[in-house]
Amino acid sequence: MEVSFKRIKSLIQRDFIIYKKPLTYGLISLIALIIFIAWLPTTSGNFNRLYTDFWFGWYITFLLGGGLLLCSIIFWEFKSATGRMQYLSLPASNFEKLFSRSLYVLIFYPLLLTGLFLMIYSLFRSMGISDSFIGHQAVALKYIWGAYLSLGSTMLIYAIVFNNYVGPKSFIVSGIIYLICVIIAVLIFRIIMSDFFVGMTMTHDNVMIFDEEKKLENMGKTLLPLAKFILWVGLPVYFWTVAYFKMTEKQV
Repeated sequence: MEVSFKRIKSLIQRDFIIYKKPLTYGLISLIALIIFIAWLPTTSGNFNRLYTDFWFGWYITFLLGGGLLLCSIIFWEFKSATGRMQYLSLPASNFEKLFSRSLYVLIFYPLLLTGLFLMIYSLFRSMGISDSFIGHQAVALKYIWGAYLSLGSTMLIYAIVFNNYVGPKSFIVSGIIYLICVIIAVLIFRIIMSDFFVGMTMTHDNVMIFDEEKKLENMGKTLLPLAKFILWVGLPVYFWTVAYFKMTEKQV
């Protein structure tokens, strides 16, 4: 499979020409909404300043909420058989089509959102009504971005598989998968930590709990690099690969 960045560029240019108007409206609406949300607390009589938790919370909301919503509609053409056929018949490979659309939601949108929040945050901070970011929030951002990559790649699968009502359908399917994973995780935890349990009830041996907590802490330090790799690379690549094969099935 030969990948042509020239064809990818052509796909991006095509999308910009076709969707230029909704993109412009969407960008203006996004900027206006962020400014409005940041301005609204300042109208309160007991307002002091916008704390970092305020910015951090809304950034996560826009990243996950807005980003996953964008992922769910990124293959807008698939809503109709005609649009689906026209898009899949474009002179580019399935990989190039998926790659170009993935750039929008997994790279461009997070960068755009981060830039907008930094500019608006800097504006409010220059006015003396906003705090500075603190260390643990900057560290947490790495994990949030990793989670977004994994969730966004998953949503791409839903966007390809489901032609209509992607959001509700993906919510239901994800909920079912989540419940199954929780049940499996509980069972695995029960097996691994069997010394803590009598039947399905946890014991309360403080000495044992203290020793096991130290073991778990050491285990966590060992597994943290692996968890980062899985979150940032493993899961996104896996889900993106699944999305690619679903894309090829769509063309068939």
